[in-house]
Amino acid sequence: MPSKAGRTVQSSGRAFVEQLRSICKSLQMHDAHNTAVARPLGRLLELQQDFMAWQGRPLRLQLVAGEWFVDGTLLRLEGTSYDHGREVAEVLSELGYGEIALGGGLSEGSLKVFARDLAHWFRHSENKFDPVKYGALDLQKLRVGSVALHRFQRHELASWLHGSLLDLVDRVRDEQEARTTPDLRPIKRMVPLVVDAMAQDDALFQFLVSVRNHNRPMSPVRTRVAVALHALGFASWLQLPREELMALGLAALLLDLAGVDDPASSVRALFPQGDLGSIAVPVVLAVYDAVGVAGGEAGGLRGQILALAVRYEELTGHHRGRTGRSPASALLELARDPQGVEPKIIALFTSWKGPTPVGSLVRLSSGEIAVVVGWSERTRRDMGRPVVSPLEDGKKLGRRIDLLWRTELRIEGTPAPADVGVDLSRLAGPPD
Repeated sequence: MPSKAGRTVQSSGRAFVEQLRSICKSLQMHDAHNTAVARPLGRLLELQQDFMAWQGRPLRLQLVAGEWFVDGTLLRLEGTSYDHGREVAEVLSELGYGEIALGGGLSEGSLKVFARDLAHWFRHSENKFDPVKYGALDLQKLRVGSVALHRFQRHELASWLHGSLLDLVDRVRDEQEARTTPDLRPIKRMVPLVVDAMAQDDALFQFLVSVRNHNRPMSPVRTRVAVALHALGFASWLQLPREELMALGLAALLLDLAGVDDPASSVRALFPQGDLGSIAVPVVLAVYDAVGVAGGEAGGLRGQILALAVRYEELTGHHRGRTGRSPASALLELARDPQGVEPKIIALFTSWKGPTPVGSLVRLSSGEIAVVVGWSERTRRDMGRPVVSPLEDGKKLGRRIDLLWRTELRIEGTPAPADVGVDLSRLAGPPD
């Protein structure tokens, strides 16, 4: 159980998983009324009471594509904890459930009913589960299949995955600076989840990396995540193989690639990164290529995509004392000065982003300032008729307008946020 002084939502989530696992293991060896079962049931009740007193809301675990999320953020499980999480996930998945929450009013009696039905399942393989019987122990059905089939909306899932990436990269970077070996398994598991979600709607992720205060410097963690999402989105659009996507994502997330001019030193920095496994060689080659391309050398497609993502991020973000440009202006600068990237790759990158990329501020012919939030169809991006949301009060997204059908409206300019006094970081989440 996490101590009250040092508890976090993450530590509470891990304690939740551990108690569920203890209950499962005890029930496989003992009767539901045995004290060996009563102990973890009691600790689960104590955990619920402490969390409700602390947060005033239920503690909720959700299973998405084999990964646990706690309150919408990827639950960091490492080593033995990861194995325990998999055991609990397998049990709940077999029973057909993908979400479990400890709500207010949870009682010892309802937990005992839950344990009794779980014991029956272990002994007879007969599913007698009925969430109605368990009161504030809330169970929800598992939504099988890809991440896109998760029961929550796509924009919620995109926000969760983006926030989880930031959290994981922040921890890895802290461990790198402390010269300890980080556990890379959480990030290696996260990249495929992001790729699957981006395949459904990459505009949501492009929106999330674009809503920022362009007058404030970007943190190294946010820069890593932004570069990774630019690279993954473009590479997915090009339909590169899964291994290529993994290499690009890990290379961007594990290293601060901006401003690096020595490929060898960058590659050496990867060696103490923990177990990269079979993906190590593609990651090393991607890093070496990207740094070489940024220095004007010829490079393969992986390196060009990574170098292009780094440079686009440098142009649009606040880096080295320079206020970020508008995305449209950044694309023009890339075409004017390729810096080692082949013009045809930049042309493809521009086709993927569109002339007014997601996250751009645009001035409409109606006089309104709007934010580009998506596209009707991927093949129509080069037509310059995106879906936009006019700003209300300078910080709230208004109604969605599809310019493909609202032909009376047109885009008359793409101002930088600083030019119109807009702080995109204050926008309240991605659009529905």
